[in-house]
Amino acid sequence: MLADYRSGVIKQQLIHRLLRVRRRRPELFARAGYEPLDVMGWRREHIVAFMRRFERYCLLVAVPRLCAAGVNEDRPMVSKEFWGDTAIACANDDVACTFSDLFTHRTYQGGAQGLPARTLFSEWPVAVLMSESYP
Repeated sequence: MLADYRSGVIKQQLIHRLLRVRRRRPELFARAGYEPLDVMGWRREHIVAFMRRFERYCLLVAVPRLCAAGVNEDRPMVSKEFWGDTAIACANDDVACTFSDLFTHRTYQGGAQGLPARTLFSEWPVAVLMSESYP
């Protein structure tokens, strides 16, 4: 999909997967609160991140912004080095949080240092993560 990103296939997949989550967990979209997340580090202005949380379910979304100059023409992503020490604060009551990416299926463990942008955006241009408790 990354090679053919100009066709809109990534946007279609993003919509499709989020609609599947909404069908399985409608409360995350209808009743959950919107929590903007803090971004730390050198490129903190280059990420918009938020969480929707309802009971034991969390949906975390992080999207790069203002980085078009660093995008590779073959893929709609910037290099890992671009992000440096930038990380997304993991807003969870117990500080530690574990999420699975809806696209890459990678698991991320957050903590006091947050979720590193260089890892979140290493394989896919956006991060859409569900808490581990998501069935």
